[in-house]
Amino acid sequence: GAVLCLCVYRQRAVAIYLAETVMLLALALGTLVAWEHSRTVHDDSGASDASEPRITAIDLKLGRLAEKGPTISFHIAADGLNIWLVFLTLAVGTAVVASSADWAGENAGVAMACLLAAIGFTLLAFLSMDMLVFYVFFELTLVPVFLLVGLWGGPDRQVAAQRMFLHTLAGGLCTLLGLLAIGSVAGDFSWTALKQSSFKADG
Repeated sequence: GAVLCLCVYRQRAVAIYLAETVMLLALALGTLVAWEHSRTVHDDSGASDASEPRITAIDLKLGRLAEKGPTISFHIAADGLNIWLVFLTLAVGTAVVASSADWAGENAGVAMACLLAAIGFTLLAFLSMDMLVFYVFFELTLVPVFLLVGLWGGPDRQVAAQRMFLHTLAGGLCTLLGLLAIGSVAGDFSWTALKQSSFKADG
């Protein structure tokens, strides 16, 4: 959707309608998945852990961070915790796109591309079952958000974008160090392995 909006960036109305269509379709799909997940949970009386993945889309092992480092996997799945975050993101994103005619201006195609990219990265972050992959997608979300704030923000948008960049850079580096420390102790970046780890370093 973001690429298509960039292709029609000269046509303001087409870009907005295209973004709205993409978001409505995604919201409809997200609603169906959330409904099916909720119905499955009620039918499965033996399942008590909401954090266990129930719908897995992708599960690829990417190897280790170092020779004896923690394992990294590109695991995209839905569970009882993130499915509602996904639904909320799609609902809010649809509302933002619907109101975009008031703030997008003449470069609506670029604005819609940034907005759809931010929403897409947010969804991938929520659906990531690997802590390091979650961090990567979360940081990627900040790139289109930075552009949205800097180009379509209020009167002090450039100052706001600079402050956001500095704050997120500092917070992101601290978060990365913490994730690497936790992953090194657990031996894996997956949420399941972290939940089962006692976090006792060897030696």
